[in-house]
Amino acid sequence: MIQRKKKKIIVISTILIVVAIIITGTFIIINKNNKENEKIADETSELDFKTKSLILKTTSEIKNDYNAISVDELMENMYVLKYETEEDAKNAYKKLIKDKDIEYVTPDSTYEVNKIKDYIIALGDESGNQYSSWAGTAMRVDKLQNYISDKNETPSIKIAVIDTGLDSSVIERFSIYAKFLTGHNVINDNNNVEDKMGHGTLMTYAMLDCGYHNMSILPIKAMNDNGEGQITDIIKGISYAIDNKVDIINMSLGGVRDISFSTNDPLKEAIDKAIDAGIIVVAASGNGDEKSNIAYNMDLPEYKVYPACIEDVITVGAVENKLIKLSEEGMITNDFTEYYRPTMSDLKIAEFSNYGSAVDFVTPGKSILGVIPGDRMVYSSGTSQACAHLSAVIADILSYNENFTKDQVYEILKYYSVDLGGTGKDVYYGNGFVNFNDMKECICGCEDCDEIYCFDCECESCIYHGESEKTLESIEITTNPTKTTYTEGETFNPAGMVVTAVYSDNSRETVTEYTYEPTTELTTSDTTITITYQGKQATVTITVNARVVEPEKPTLSKIEVTTNPTKTTYTEGETFNPAGMVVTAVYSDNSREIVTDYTYTPAGELTTNDKIITITYQGKQATVAITVNARVVEPEKPTLSKIEVTTNPT
Repeated sequence: MIQRKKKKIIVISTILIVVAIIITGTFIIINKNNKENEKIADETSELDFKTKSLILKTTSEIKNDYNAISVDELMENMYVLKYETEEDAKNAYKKLIKDKDIEYVTPDSTYEVNKIKDYIIALGDESGNQYSSWAGTAMRVDKLQNYISDKNETPSIKIAVIDTGLDSSVIERFSIYAKFLTGHNVINDNNNVEDKMGHGTLMTYAMLDCGYHNMSILPIKAMNDNGEGQITDIIKGISYAIDNKVDIINMSLGGVRDISFSTNDPLKEAIDKAIDAGIIVVAASGNGDEKSNIAYNMDLPEYKVYPACIEDVITVGAVENKLIKLSEEGMITNDFTEYYRPTMSDLKIAEFSNYGSAVDFVTPGKSILGVIPGDRMVYSSGTSQACAHLSAVIADILSYNENFTKDQVYEILKYYSVDLGGTGKDVYYGNGFVNFNDMKECICGCEDCDEIYCFDCECESCIYHGESEKTLESIEITTNPTKTTYTEGETFNPAGMVVTAVYSDNSRETVTEYTYEPTTELTTSDTTITITYQGKQATVTITVNARVVEPEKPTLSKIEVTTNPTKTTYTEGETFNPAGMVVTAVYSDNSREIVTDYTYTPAGELTTNDKIITITYQGKQATVAITVNARVVEPEKPTLSKIEVTTNPT
């Protein structure tokens, strides 16, 4: 077996769903050699000095005329200057950007970790089975770990978890599964790493689910009990981990930055130093918008998530198990084994998992069983968990051969990944879902064969490089068509359907040149569509409903006045009053309907010649007989002309 220089590993996971990380304040780097950046720096109103700290890089001695109350060295030539007030920090910043000996300077930034929420307490099923996490079984890490256990000596793999700390009850309860090292609190510079937030504890438990028992966990507390941590503390955590020669660092932090990383970003510089030292850096893709639960497209400048988008970082997205449903009462499933070992068709990208060209792999990240302070078992979700799972898998790979390089680890992960999305690397699943179901050791015996994967061997008998014929094993419907419910007489529409070919070498490919039956009009007896590709078949379940024949709409035959109006006798000069009149429409199917939107004539003043009123509705007519009497002319009333005394008084 090839002996290669030992490499260390840093895993950086982004807090998701359970814990989201928001960067507060604008983070702008000032490059002394860039006049445009110097111009931007003058606009200090855009900068956030709430941390009262500045990070700068210089190869010169730190001067005393910047009024800092303390100066600490973060890494070689990188310092943090702390001030009494925000105004003091701001004034010092204005001076420092003009100092030709300062390579760059930036206000420190605060990462804010939201309070843990949306936990669902883990319960057992009706048979009393206690649920356990599905991540390790879905990835079949047992296959890889079986090969590790067969080795005479297994190296100890040290993992540092830079997070909110670790709950002491986890150490007591799970010490048989891993060794827990004395942690370090970089905030207070002591060994108190008790986790009151819970996220760091969740990440540690996720690693225990997928990692071999030779892991050594080193908790590094860089986030305080309120879930907040400054970038300077994170850099201190990276430096501490490097100084302690860990193999893996798991950082549950990250987020959308106000600017793209440049060569003058102190956090990126710290990560680059780890990469330059041979460390593998792994980051979670992120959870998108926490409120809307919508994933970010990290290829867009405004949605770039860091450190996931840093070059040479292995970025991990999250998949969910479609067999799992959760409620406030716990898991909803009839059978413990129903979700425990899902098939690849049961997996899909989690709706919150950020996507883009930076995504390299996906692992389980939704409805993940974990433990939080107080020794409480809960379900939670996020690409943080997905990243922790991958860090444990990388630890397993190194347990097999601790001399694997970063590029070799990547190649092994790529080889043992199932392509769930488009053919090859895609923006949602990257290179695919890490799965060791078909893992096997090569026994060719060649000097350069690494047994679980071969990089340099040229032996014809090597199972990784032999000329074995690739054959089609099966096809799967990995995404159902958009439409699965039809009415008889319609034809099947394959739009939205994804057909995946599975080959003998475990590779997968999305195919489009398939055929399907039936292609003719569907009937109610059709319940499945048979998809055929190169002799292999799969089916899609459909529902075909009977066609409902609408009865012929009846036509209007006539109208009738079924109740005469209250008034039928008029005096000439009056107008017709339809009050009390009922008009009934009679249809061709003998149905009847009272109507009111009729018209009538005459509508003006009536004369003695008017004998009927004609009612009209949709071209049909009926009449009402009326009587119109002549108007009687009253004789003119006489007026008083005079008075006379016709008989004299006595």
